[in-house]
Amino acid sequence: MHATMFEDRPSCFFRGHAITAIFEEVASENPEKLALVSRCGTLSYAGLNERVNQLARHLRSLGIGLECVVAVALERGIEYVVAMLASWKIGATYLPLDQSLPAKRMQYMISDSGISCLVTVKKIIEEKSLKLKAGTTICLDEEELIDRLRAYPSADMSSVAYHDNLAYIIYTSGTTGNPKGVAITHGSVFNLVDDIRQSREIEPSDRVLLFSPFCFDASIRDINGALVLGASLYVPEEEEILPGNLVKTIAQHRITNSVITPSVLRTCTLEHLPDFKTIVLAGEAADASLIRTWGAGRKLINAYGPTEATVCSTKRVYYDGQIPSGCSASVIGNPILNTIISILDDDDIPVNMAKLARYALRGPEDDSFCQCRSYKTGDLGRILPNGEVECLGRKACTRQIKLNGQRIELEEVENVIRSTFNVLDVVVISQGVATIRSLCAYVVPAHEGSTVNREALTAHLKELMRKNLPSYSIPSVIEVIDALPLSANKKLDIKALSDPAFKKVRCFRSSRETLLTPLEKKIAAALLEALDLPTEQAVSPGTTYGELGGSSLQASLVLRRLNGSIGCKIQFGQFYRRDISIRHLADLILGSSNSKQAHHLTTY
Repeated sequence: MHATMFEDRPSCFFRGHAITAIFEEVASENPEKLALVSRCGTLSYAGLNERVNQLARHLRSLGIGLECVVAVALERGIEYVVAMLASWKIGATYLPLDQSLPAKRMQYMISDSGISCLVTVKKIIEEKSLKLKAGTTICLDEEELIDRLRAYPSADMSSVAYHDNLAYIIYTSGTTGNPKGVAITHGSVFNLVDDIRQSREIEPSDRVLLFSPFCFDASIRDINGALVLGASLYVPEEEEILPGNLVKTIAQHRITNSVITPSVLRTCTLEHLPDFKTIVLAGEAADASLIRTWGAGRKLINAYGPTEATVCSTKRVYYDGQIPSGCSASVIGNPILNTIISILDDDDIPVNMAKLARYALRGPEDDSFCQCRSYKTGDLGRILPNGEVECLGRKACTRQIKLNGQRIELEEVENVIRSTFNVLDVVVISQGVATIRSLCAYVVPAHEGSTVNREALTAHLKELMRKNLPSYSIPSVIEVIDALPLSANKKLDIKALSDPAFKKVRCFRSSRETLLTPLEKKIAAALLEALDLPTEQAVSPGTTYGELGGSSLQASLVLRRLNGSIGCKIQFGQFYRRDISIRHLADLILGSSNSKQAHHLTTY
């Protein structure tokens, strides 16, 4: 072992109980202060606490108690926060489910975690056809339940959870083809919030934006950092935080503090945001240009840490966009409260802390967890002369990547593709330029040569992945090839693979869909130019934005160019779906121009 860093600061904050005990104190001291804000309304601290207590009593009446798993599948909104806090009030374990996930993946999480209760709405139950082997489903939009909840007492309840009880389970990408559940205790959440409090990362005067999805651990930082420290939390709808709308949302609601991924921040237009004082960059590596540009006039924090270590393990603070001499954007700073960072002989970075995950849920023994309660991150690093940690990237042997802030196990994607009898072999890699990357799957079909219907195989694989994987881990491009290239020592030669995602995409024509209308030709030309693809690229009316290699991070720029070159007014919310096709775009334009002729388009 080369070096070890340890951060240990005393705390008068921790009391051994669930974190909701401190939330109750804050609500008692600031009953009229705004706790939650959204498009659908607001809740004061007193109002939020009352709603939480009523739902908690209902959960307890159903026999749900200590470390019973309560899954929550709702759209972004205030009720999600209410359900999380209500679970904790009765000592239950909170499991957030992203309602945009494929039904099969949600069903796996429900079965794997052994939930006792699912909090949701009727629409999601019907759309996903979710089934519980045991336990209860609570639909918050049922009139009878709404009346029943209002009838419950709203006074505080005695806390039953302690620091070593489970607070939440977050599912991350796994290597087997199924996601992996990571279980975190209340003591770990306490430690995270106490570090935020001591470092004044969030203060009572802040208006915090909940940017992260509820199923990602950064949301734990935003929700608890805001509500336990007496700040206000803005819970936006999905549309409000799309790359084309994020800056507007920050300005409109005078947001002062938020966690944002570097990939998303790069797509935002820098505007005058006098209230936006603190930005936490997390989820992937930052760069010097981003720190200088967005750090000017504010505090910018470069945060680092795996889900297994409760959101954050180290952080480096930059003031006014200044990067000190000898420092770089790859410096991830010092350990947070009660955290040990060690650099091993192979330069691996393990994390040893008071807030490490209890275990990886129900899976095989994970060799990433060491006997000494450390977690091997798979990242390379070194300790600088000034004592700070510099992250040098991923170990060559790991297949886990960060893509646009999302953690992806490439083996999981490959195993899903291999599960069909049509595929002999596959490799999935990340390709593209430094700041905008995409996944590409190279597939070897089980049948050789001309007998392979490549278009049908590609369509089949896309449907298979849509049913089994979250959208962010589905490759933008699928290349059907005769064989995977091998090096001289007969190992896979990834460097020999071409880069079709950004230079040449194979989109196969359908015999029924080869003819483009004049409007569709204009749209195709505009998309190819915006994505820097060859103008002679073969496309059809059914070719989608995703098939051309387009990502969410490029969407804002592509849409501006599309609207500019064609003279239309497609809105970002209408445009950004990776499965939107050239035909769909033409229909949108024709609809917005009130069924005028295709060449007579609405102009600015």
